[in-house]
Amino acid sequence: MEGCTLPTLLMLVVTVRSVSSLLLRKNLMKLHTVASNSHVHSALRCTGTRAYSACITGNAIQRIAAVIKSSKEP
Repeated sequence: MEGCTLPTLLMLVVTVRSVSSLLLRKNLMKLHTVASNSHVHSALRCTGTRAYSACITGNAIQRIAAVIKSSKEP
């Protein structure tokens, strides 16, 4: 990138970070949490390179839901 000015490089970094953020949001939107009467299910669509992250997020949601459910039971 010879000849690029500092503002140009900064703009490039911001653009790359924005695109990365959009890709992350897109993959997180594929994570759907479905609640029924007494069971909480995580419906995951793990695709792309972030499948492992989405599955970890789904497991965390299941653990949190179990804690909430057990705290509501007498």
